[in-house]
Amino acid sequence: MCFRLTTAIWLALELGAIAQVPNAVSPDRIRELEAAANRGDTKAQFQVGRAYLKGEGVPKNFDQAFIFLDKAAAQGDPEATGFLAVIYERGLGKPQDLAKALELYRKAANDGVPFAQYNLAVLLGKGQSIQPNRDEALSWLNKAAQGGLVDAEAMLGTFYFLGEEGLSKNYEKALRWLKPAAEGGNAAAQNTLGVMFRDGFGVKIDPSKAAAYFTEAAEKGNAKAQSNLGFLYMRGLGLKKDLVLAYKWLLISKRQSEVTADKLLGEIEPDLTPEVKNQGRKLADEFQTKKTAEPKPSSL
Repeated sequence: MCFRLTTAIWLALELGAIAQVPNAVSPDRIRELEAAANRGDTKAQFQVGRAYLKGEGVPKNFDQAFIFLDKAAAQGDPEATGFLAVIYERGLGKPQDLAKALELYRKAANDGVPFAQYNLAVLLGKGQSIQPNRDEALSWLNKAAQGGLVDAEAMLGTFYFLGEEGLSKNYEKALRWLKPAAEGGNAAAQNTLGVMFRDGFGVKIDPSKAAAYFTEAAEKGNAKAQSNLGFLYMRGLGLKKDLVLAYKWLLISKRQSEVTADKLLGEIEPDLTPEVKNQGRKLADEFQTKKTAEPKPSSL
């Protein structure tokens, strides 16, 4: 059986795992690191390879990334091995080779690299061009979550909340993993916690907490959270009733093809004045213009 998260959440989680690896280097620093890398410094080789892979301080260059990461991996750097796996998984400058990616992820995962453990779980769970193995996937997912990888915490918490992938529904365990994921900024986890506090799944109903979680996730662009937040404004649950803001968030969510938002808009639109709609639409347009202008996080 393969993991069954929706495509939108799946991609958000999967691509986020690599972005969590600490980085940020200036062009001057890259020149210093490259000199050290050419002298055989393993850590510098890894940092330069990662910089070329992500285009940080230098233009993206997958060939150069592979050269430096391969050198670092050959000297035993487990994170470099994990990044080589990413190159083979996604076909970045090399032909896609999922079997090779699986081999490298497993090596890095065994060496304790959380993002490699998570990506290995993803590959084994999806069973994309390889034999799926749910039990092994869950084992690696647990290890990645225990290592503090936010996306792994979010996914594991979601499985416990829904009772999926062979795990029994367990709200206590869902909270155990969703809370740190939400604190780490994972929008899907924030939305799920909002649902738990709104509806009382394993916790005392608390509309104010639900509103806070939905707001954080909605501001990040999570369509389900935007719909849920719009509903709270629509009903005045945990927030002061505000039909302008309800219309704003529901409209933004609908534009992302969220079915629930579309249904809720159908309920309230006939009773809204043109002024309320115009104000809500203006706020929605301003929000989306601002989000479009924001730099996109790296998928590597």
